Amino acid sequence: MHVPDGWFDYSRFGSPIDSTRIVAVKTPLKKQFNTGMAANHSGDYSRILRGVPIEEEFTPGQMLELFKERGWRVGLVIDLTYTNRYYEPQDFIDHGVRHSKIKCPGQIIPPDDIYQRLCGELSEFLSDPNNDGSLVAVHCTHGLNRTGYLICRYLMEKCGYDAETAIEAFNSGRGCDIERENYLKHLRNGCPQDELRKSPARDRLGETDHLISGSLSSSAAHRGHLRWQSGGARRNDEEGDRRSREEVAREKREAVRGPLAPSSGKQESPDLKQLSAESSIVNRGGGITAVKMMVV
Repeated sequence: MHVPDGWFDYSRFGSPIDSTRIVAVKTPLKKQFNTGMAANHSGDYSRILRGVPIEEEFTPGQMLELFKERGWRVGLVIDLTYTNRYYEPQDFIDHGVRHSKIKCPGQIIPPDDIYQRLCGELSEFLSDPNNDGSLVAVHCTHGLNRTGYLICRYLMEKCGYDAETAIEAFNSGRGCDIERENYLKHLRNGCPQDELRKSPARDRLGETDHLISGSLSSSAAHRGHLRWQSGGARRNDEEGDRRSREEVAREKREAVRGPLAPSSGKQESPDLKQLSAESSIVNRGGGITAVKMMVV
């Protein structure tokens, strides 16, 4: 199984954010993602590149054990990824941990209904005296951008933080900074409602695999990107990310050439962490035959 793009570049989790009981976590991956080999193993390198080496393993069970070693008890996990392939919720439920799935598309500002659902889950859990001392683990793929935006907005609207204090508190707790400028700008502007939109229709997301396949190897064990703890893909790892990239690409096409009817029912966007602002389109016979996008 192919590891989500960029997953190795971020630490497994941070520490409780400021005075809250909220912890940002990157998505755990079920054991089927594991190679069972060390990163420097001299054997099947293709298997190592596709999966998680021993040093980087992070299953739901391992996450709970790592928290336990720090004296932390998890009572609720909120999963923001727009896929169900990373692990089984039952892996947490079997350990007495409640699991909440809130599918959140990537790159775009998280829609307001998604924030309201997360806000409701957090408020209900944290206000229940039966959960005193238990933490809430919130994750998207990397536990950084969508997770950071939504937690910061919660801190601002429910806990009285201003934008800069909320962002600083999250970055400090997570151990790395929110990267998406549109998220940061929206938070600093006070989360204006006119810039939000409802969640895309569920039946229009995640229907088709993208056309471009590949495997991006970015193991932090080799590149030295791990922070305070040791910690792409042929199939798109985040269907919400894919849709938002398609929308960006379509807007660029229309800006240059006017609206184009799709030449097929297939998705065009690659499974890349980030696309540059530049794309070149070759048009032959009235249809798009090649789209070149650059990683930044």
